[in-house]
Amino acid sequence: MTDNNNSPSGPTAQETLMQMIMGGTVTQFVGTAVKLGIPDVLNDARMSAEEVARQCSTREEETYRFLRGLSAIGVVNEHDERHFSLTPVGKWLRSDIPGSFKPMAMMHSGLWSGQVFANLAHTIKTGESAFGKTFGCGLFEWLSRDPKMVELFGQGMSTFSSMEIALVVDGYDFSGVDCIVDVGGSHGDLLSAILANTKDVRGILFDTPDTIKAAKSYLTMDMAERITLTSGDFFESVPKGGDIYLLKHVLHDWDNEKASAIMQNVAEAMKKGGRVLVIEQGITPPGVFGPGKMMDVSMMALTDGGMERTPEQHKQIFESAGLEFVRTIHTSGSISIFEAIRP
Repeated sequence: MTDNNNSPSGPTAQETLMQMIMGGTVTQFVGTAVKLGIPDVLNDARMSAEEVARQCSTREEETYRFLRGLSAIGVVNEHDERHFSLTPVGKWLRSDIPGSFKPMAMMHSGLWSGQVFANLAHTIKTGESAFGKTFGCGLFEWLSRDPKMVELFGQGMSTFSSMEIALVVDGYDFSGVDCIVDVGGSHGDLLSAILANTKDVRGILFDTPDTIKAAKSYLTMDMAERITLTSGDFFESVPKGGDIYLLKHVLHDWDNEKASAIMQNVAEAMKKGGRVLVIEQGITPPGVFGPGKMMDVSMMALTDGGMERTPEQHKQIFESAGLEFVRTIHTSGSISIFEAIRP
C-alpha cells in the first residue's frame, strides 16, 4: 500500500515549488475522478482496477494507471494486485456524502477556470477582470446563460460554505432574536444550521429566483416550516423585518460602490438596533498568513472590482450606509464576522 505521508523533514523548497507548479494538473486529476464516477464506484470497497473500469465504462489499463496516479496525490490507496480504495480525503468526493466536494471539483476543473486564470496577468496589468477578458462578459451574466452551471455553482458554494457553517454557529450568539434574514443565502445551509441551534427563531432566505427555486429541494421539512423563501435583487431591496441580517461571501463579489449599495438596502430594511453580520475571509495584517489574501486575487480575476476587505474597509462600507461598526469576530477557522448595528 502506498504511504501518502510526507517525510519527517518535510518537502524541500524545490519540492514545494514543484507542487505549486503542478497544482493545475492535480485539480484536473481530481476533477476527472469525479467526472468518471470513480469515488462513487469505489465507495467503501477495495476494488480492482478491472472492476472500476467495468463500472466506469473506461479502459482497464488506462484506469489502472490513472488510479495509481490518484494514489500519488492522496485520493486513493494503492493495494497489491491492482486493487484500490478511497482514502479519507477521497471519500469527500463521493456524491452521497453530506458536504461532498464533488460539485467544487467539477466546477474548478472545468475548462472555463483554466482559461480565466491563464489571463490573470491581464488583470494585474490593466485592472480588468480575467473573466471578462476571457468570455467578454461578467461572471454572473455568464452563469445566468446556463441553468446547469448555476446549479453547479450553487452546489460548489454550498460545499465551501459547509466548511464554515460551524465556525459561524459557534462564533456568534444568535439567541434572543425573532427573525434572521440571510441575504444571498444560496440553498439555506447556514440559515438552517443557525435555526437548528436556536429555538423559536424564524428565518427568511433571500436570493435570486433560480437559486431560491433550487433551495426548495434542499430544506428539510422542519426548516421549510420555519424559513420563508423570498427571491429578488439585493441591488433593489431586501426583505424587511429581520433582527439580524447575514451576508456571507456576498460583498466580496462587488466593488466598493456596489457593496455600499447592497449595504444601504440592508440598512433601510433593518429595525433600529438591528444587526448585520458580514461573514468573509477578510484580509489579515501584513506578514500574517490568511487565506483571504489568495481569495482576494481570485476575486480580482473573476469579478469586476470584487475583493476581500480589511476590517477598516468593512467599517467604511458600514458607515456609508449609516451603520455603526461594532467589532470583528475572529473565528477559530479561516473566516471572520464583521458586525454592525443600526443606531
